[in-house]
Amino acid sequence: MISRDSGRTRSGSPGGERGGRRRSRRRRPRPDGSMKLLIARWIAPFQTVLSDTLGEPARALSAAGLLGPARDPRHGAIASGAAFRLAKALGQPPLDIARRIAEACAARAAAFPGLDRVEATPPGYVNFAAAPAFYADLVAEILRAGPDFGRSDLGRGERVNLEFCSANPTGPLHVAHGRQAAVGDCLARILAFSGHEVVREYYWNDTGNQIRNLVASVCVRGRQILAGEPADGPIGFEGGYAGAYVTDLARALIDSGGAAAVAEPPGGGDAPSPLRESVVRRMKALILEDLEAFGVRYDVQTSQEALERSGKVAAMLDAFRARGLVYEKDGALWFRAQDFGDTQDWVLVKRDGAYTYRAPDYAYHRDKFERGFTRVINLWGPDHHAYVGSVRAGLKAMDPAWADRFQVLLVQYCKMMRGTEEVKMSKRGGTFVTLREVIDEVGPDATRFFFVLRKVDSHLAFDLELAKAQKSENPVFYVQYAHARIASVLRKAQELHGDDAAGGPSAVPAPEEALLLQAAGRFPDAVERAAVEREPYVITEFLLGLAAALQSYYQRGDKDERFRMLHPEAPVRRMRLAVARAVQVVLRNGLSLLGVGAPDRMESPAT
Repeated sequence: MISRDSGRTRSGSPGGERGGRRRSRRRRPRPDGSMKLLIARWIAPFQTVLSDTLGEPARALSAAGLLGPARDPRHGAIASGAAFRLAKALGQPPLDIARRIAEACAARAAAFPGLDRVEATPPGYVNFAAAPAFYADLVAEILRAGPDFGRSDLGRGERVNLEFCSANPTGPLHVAHGRQAAVGDCLARILAFSGHEVVREYYWNDTGNQIRNLVASVCVRGRQILAGEPADGPIGFEGGYAGAYVTDLARALIDSGGAAAVAEPPGGGDAPSPLRESVVRRMKALILEDLEAFGVRYDVQTSQEALERSGKVAAMLDAFRARGLVYEKDGALWFRAQDFGDTQDWVLVKRDGAYTYRAPDYAYHRDKFERGFTRVINLWGPDHHAYVGSVRAGLKAMDPAWADRFQVLLVQYCKMMRGTEEVKMSKRGGTFVTLREVIDEVGPDATRFFFVLRKVDSHLAFDLELAKAQKSENPVFYVQYAHARIASVLRKAQELHGDDAAGGPSAVPAPEEALLLQAAGRFPDAVERAAVEREPYVITEFLLGLAAALQSYYQRGDKDERFRMLHPEAPVRRMRLAVARAVQVVLRNGLSLLGVGAPDRMESPAT
C-alpha cells in the first residue's frame, strides 16, 4: 500500500475488526416550515408568472435555481435572480425585469400561499417575504420535530462506504489525520441524517517497509534501554522512527517480556513474529484510543495483511489475467492502466513475486463494491491527487459503474498556530504535532469545530490560543454560548413565570423574530447542501450565521426593553420564548452533526 498517512477506510473485509454499531435509518418528512417547502410551493406559480409576463425566453428557463433562500434576510425569505438570466434575451436591465416580475407576482399573490409581500431590489433580485403565520408554523414544526428537525430522506437507497483517517499504524495520529477524522466523522453524521446508510471504515496499512522500519526502530531503542544508553537520539538508519512513542513502546515491551521481547526477529520485522504482532497491535490500540477521545468510532476495520492472506488479491489478479488486463514484462506483471484512462501502465507484481501497493488497493476497492455499497467515498491527503486516477482506472477495468460511484475527497493540510507563530514540533511525535496533544490542550469540541471551519480542499490555520479563548472571536465558543444563553433565558423564565418557558407561541412572530426564524429555517437546506457537496463546513458556516442572528436579536433587547425575550406581556413573552426554544433546537441539532457538545451553562465571554 502507498504510504497514506492521510487517510482511507473499509467495511467488512477478510480479517476485518468490526466496531459494534449499526445505525437505524429513521426517515422523516421535510419540515412544513422550512425554506425549501416555500420554494416547493411557489416554484410552479412563479414559473407561470414568468411565462405569462415575459414570454418565450422565460419559458426556456430551467426551474433549477429559480428560487432560493434570500442572501439578506432583511429583504425576505426567498429570492430569485431570474432577471439576470433573462436580461440578455430581453435586452433590458435586470432591475427593470425584476420590477415587472415583482408586480406580476403581487397581482397574483393568492397563488403564493404564505406570501406576505414581493418586491424588486437592486441590482435585479425579486424578494419574497413570508407571512407571519408561516413563521408561527415554523416554530411549531421545529419544536414538534426536535432532534429530527432537518432530517430528510435525500439519500434513500444509498449505501455509502466512508473511509477516512486510515493512517499507517507506525506512529500517533498527527493533525493532518485529525482534520481527516473530523471531516470524515462529521460527513458520516450529515449523510446519515440525510437518509443515507453509512458505514465508517478504517483500513490498516499493516504490511511493507514502514512496518518493518517501525519494528527495527523499537529494537534499536530496546537495545539502548537495556544498555543504559540514552534512547532519544537519532535512530541510526534511514526510514527509522525516532519519536518518544517508540521509546515508550520498547520500554513497555521490556517491562512485559524482558530483553527477548525486543530482540531482532527473523526476517527483520517483515515476516510474522511475536514482536511484529505486538508492535502493530499496540500502535493500533494507541491510534484507536486517540480517535475515541476525539469522538470517532468505526463500524469496520480492515487489515491489509488479512486481505492479502484471504486470497482476494490473488483472485483479483487471476480475474485480470483471464480478461487480458495484465501482461508480463521484465519479469513483472503489469496492468494495462492506460487503456482505462491512467497516465501509464503500472506494475502489480514485482519480479520477486511481491505485490506493489496497487494490487491490494485494487482488490480492496473491488471488495467494497462486492459488499453492496452504492457509493464509495475515500478521504485522502492532497499529496494523493495523482493516485485518484490510478484507483479509478483499476475500478473501471473491473466494472465501469464502480468507477462512476467512487469519490475521493482530498483533505488539505492544517497549519497549527499559537497566535502568530507556527507550531511545528512535538515531544510525542518527534517531528509533527499529534492530534492527542491538540485535544488535550483545547478539548475535543474546539478541535473538531476548528478542523471543519473551512472547505475540505482549503488550507486551514488552527490557532490554539484562539480555540481556548472564552470570547466571541472563538467560533466554537460563540456558537456554544448562543445555545447556553438561550438555556439561561429559559431557566430565568421558568423561575419568574412558570409554565411560560415550556408553552407554545401564543402570538404571531413579529418582524424581529421573523429575521431570526429565517436563519433557523434554513437548517434543512444547509444539511442537504452539506450532504450533496460533501462539505461539513456548510454546517459550521450555518451555525455561525444563526448565532450571529441570535446575538443581534438579543442585543436589541438589551438596548430597548420592548424587545426583551422576557417581555412583561404574557402573549409576547410566550411567543419569544417559543422562538428561542426553536433556535436552541436548531443550534443543538447542528452541533450534533459536528459531534460537538451543546452546553446549557457557560461562563460569560471575556470582554
